[in-house]
Amino acid sequence: MRKGLGTLLLAALIATNASAAPDLTTCQGCHTPPFGPPLEGVAGRKIASVPTVDYCKVLKAKSGESWTDANLRAFLMDSQGFAPGCSMTVKMSGSEADAMIAYLKTLH
Repeated sequence: MRKGLGTLLLAALIATNASAAPDLTTCQGCHTPPFGPPLEGVAGRKIASVPTVDYCKVLKAKSGESWTDANLRAFLMDSQGFAPGCSMTVKMSGSEADAMIAYLKTLH
């Protein structure tokens, strides 16, 4: 039986001990091709692999890597440390990043 999005988000929050759901309203404006890569399927996808998106040089240089939990966490906690010069700037706490990763894994 397929679970609803609300159930998946609640499970992600409980699993990561997060106190609040990730706020995706600021994410979705840019994470729509051709402006940015879609959030659906990002967990496990190759970095800089959506053909319609113009990625920064630093992310293109990481195109042999995938968006693993570790890479997503590093990027979400300090995007400029992970990909200096990237247009996306984000600095989440560890628990926020973990909740976001758990949530992203529910998107297909």
